[in-house]
Parts: sequence; structure tokens; C-alpha cells
Amino acid sequence: MKLALLYLVVALTSAGCATHRYGRLQSLTEIERETLTCEQLEVEVAKAEQFLQEIKAGAPAGKAVLGVLGDFGIGNAMERDDARESGERRLHELQDARYRKGCPGAQPPEALEAKPGQLPASR
Repeated sequence: MKLALLYLVVALTSAGCATHRYGRLQSLTEIERETLTCEQLEVEVAKAEQFLQEIKAGAPAGKAVLGVLGDFGIGNAMERDDARESGERRLHELQDARYRKGCPGAQPPEALEAKPGQLPASR
């Protein structure tokens, strides 16, 4: 009986630590907005898009299963949503900065806000 209780405690505590951490992207600062060149903005856009692709790919299967056992997957979903929101915000801000600098291929902010899944820069 004590052994079964010990296994249960170990399983629950290890599952609680199973939330996959994605990290966050910081909002574009005024210094970045003013000093980054079109080429540097392109690199930053590529980094933000890669970050969003990694989030879309999701957590490793083992962590996802343990996360579901620990908190019914709520922690993983919240972590993923927060990370995605930070990535989309930075991507939108970078695209807006590209347009304001007149970089080739940049779209006006109105066109960017019309895209589904994009967050306005003010959020």
C-alpha cells in the first residue's frame, strides 16, 4: 500500500514538471525599430517565423503525455498560447517596421492586420 502511494506521488510530481517551455519573443524596442536595416529586419522576421513553426510542431510526445497526466494538458496549452502570442506580436511589429522603412516587399500595416492569427502591435 505504501509502495503504491509512493509511486502515485512520484508520478504526479514528475508529471507536474512536464510542461514544455517554449520561451518568449520580446516586443520590438524603439531602438530596434529605428536602427535595424531592411536586411536585419528580414533576418529577425525569419527568426520569428521559425519560432512560430517550432511552436506549431509542439512538445515532444513524452512531455505532452506527462503534461496531460499532471494537469489535463492545461499547462501545455497555456504555455503554447502565450509563446505563440509573443511570436505573432513580434512578427507583426517587425513587418510593420519593414513597411515604415520602405523595405522591398513590405506590406502596409492594414494588410498585415487583416491576416488571421496576427496580433496588433498595441497588444
